[in-house]
Amino acid sequence: MSDKQWEIYATYGGLSAGDLGRIMGDRKLNPFTQAELLASALAMPFKETGRAHYHIIVQEKTGYPKQIRDGLGWVERLDLERPLHDGFAALPRYSFALELRFRLARPYLSQDDDAFYIIDNPVRKDKVFKVPFVAPTSWKGSLRSAATRGLLTAFAALLPPEPPTDDAEREQLEAALWVERARRVMLFGNEKQNDADFLNRWLAPRLFPRQSEESEEDWRKRLKKRAKELGERFQAYLIEHGYRTEKIEGRQGRLFFFPTFFDKIDLEIINPHDRARRVGKKPILFECVPTGATGTFRLLYVPYDCPGEVAPDEARLRQQVMADLPLVAEAVRDLLTVYGFGAKTSSGFGAVDPRRVAGEVRVNLLDEGAEGVEGPSEGLVRRLLMGDPLERRLHDEFFVDGLFVMVADEEVRQQPWTGKVKADYRKVKPRVLELLATLPTGPRFLSRPITDLDRLPNLACELVERIGGAA
Repeated sequence: MSDKQWEIYATYGGLSAGDLGRIMGDRKLNPFTQAELLASALAMPFKETGRAHYHIIVQEKTGYPKQIRDGLGWVERLDLERPLHDGFAALPRYSFALELRFRLARPYLSQDDDAFYIIDNPVRKDKVFKVPFVAPTSWKGSLRSAATRGLLTAFAALLPPEPPTDDAEREQLEAALWVERARRVMLFGNEKQNDADFLNRWLAPRLFPRQSEESEEDWRKRLKKRAKELGERFQAYLIEHGYRTEKIEGRQGRLFFFPTFFDKIDLEIINPHDRARRVGKKPILFECVPTGATGTFRLLYVPYDCPGEVAPDEARLRQQVMADLPLVAEAVRDLLTVYGFGAKTSSGFGAVDPRRVAGEVRVNLLDEGAEGVEGPSEGLVRRLLMGDPLERRLHDEFFVDGLFVMVADEEVRQQPWTGKVKADYRKVKPRVLELLATLPTGPRFLSRPITDLDRLPNLACELVERIGGAA
């Protein structure tokens, strides 16, 4: 009977200091498996030697960098990061997609759910490809938090300098506040209990003033009761206006998120200091996605419902989308550039360089042949010509406001272009029209390229104007 072991932990069972070198030298093991096996050293006197070997795995080109390259290769081959414009025509009218390739300005930290690892703080990795990533649920939670902060700004703009003393005035004010709050419910689904409690506690002292004869303790007790009542009234508002029903507690939002895979991994050291002695106590090692790593943020908005109506009213649905698009754009900008995503965002981690981005925001607008629809976007044209011999003949002059200019043949000569640009346009335009004709017919799109995150809300407002003008 063969002595060969087929179970990997049995093969390296009874780990000794000499086995660490055997693990590192076994080229049949991928880097992630090597790191998992090194975790066996945690219970041994030579655990620091195991961590030193782990440093090598992270830093060497044949270690984690190769693992990530291979994993991303599989992601690409399996088409798991398919651009959102594929199949976009099948979505309901007024759906919009935001796709953004970004570069980290600060490291990204997160916590993996792997309980057995050589260090205490591994970054979260995809379970199949072992590539560092941000899960869709993480994106949703982070963007919800950014939108909640924006909601407080909207509340502050509606609230008077002093709390209302008249019940009728307070009810009128609450109705305006609930409209803003319900918009976030429509986007993200039911409020999390912690978020709801926070908003109710924030509103209570701004809606119910302290009485002159009331003690501080009595006022706080009353505010606690009022906060609970505010939560109940908001839930009643949601039911009354069709955002939810009494029989079904859950509500799905209109926003859908996708995973983001990163192309790098590194180590970060955080060294807490003793306040009295002002020296480091014990450095803490974190896995991180380092500054300069790239990833793609993708978000999809699908207005699959219209609260309170069986069949969506076209005009009302359009108004909702015109209000939601700038709100989402502002929340995305604030999340990526101001608040950050992941762990330790209060220390500046998880921020994106606002000017090192490339992407597109696109809206399903009108049926084929309808007026007010713009031509192909720059991103679409470049994708259509990718690998085509005419790709190298594309010039910046062919695009205005992110759209391919459709110049009549007899007017090309009048354009303020060089002779080469004019000659290339005469060759490129027919090819673009030929490739566009191969695309599926159906809804047409409005789109804007994204090259600066700080301008994202402005781009959203431009699209809103076009949506309103095409109504």
